[in-house]
Amino acid sequence: MTVRRLALAAISAVGLLSLVACGSQSDATSIDGGERIVSLTDGLTESLFALGLGDQVVGRDISSTLQEASDLPIVTNDHEVNPEAVLAVRPTIILADDDTGPESARDQLRKIGIRVESVPKAVAMDGIVSRLRAVARIFDVEDR
Repeated sequence: MTVRRLALAAISAVGLLSLVACGSQSDATSIDGGERIVSLTDGLTESLFALGLGDQVVGRDISSTLQEASDLPIVTNDHEVNPEAVLAVRPTIILADDDTGPESARDQLRKIGIRVESVPKAVAMDGIVSRLRAVARIFDVEDR
């Protein structure tokens, strides 16, 4: 590990500890009885809005280009999860696919107590339908 990476890791760890110590998760409240959702892939962001859950999405990844989500905070650096940015939007749940990384960032967020749900990556049409159904199950909106 280079000195720069080691320094960045240390700064990230301090930032996470500071946010936790300040109680950032203790005051995370739901939106009108719903969740505060962070979506970490474009397809999942689209699924959430298609299911009528867009008003509960509080953060997105950089690849989420859906117009309705354009004003939401970006919580990734390039295509990697930025735990500090995620914590800043006080999510109650994070939605990712199996390839969202780094895994260590997702693990950090789980350890803090945030629910992290992984949905299989969708490539073909049948995968997209399966993914949409999986998202609907997670949020108990299968009737939509």
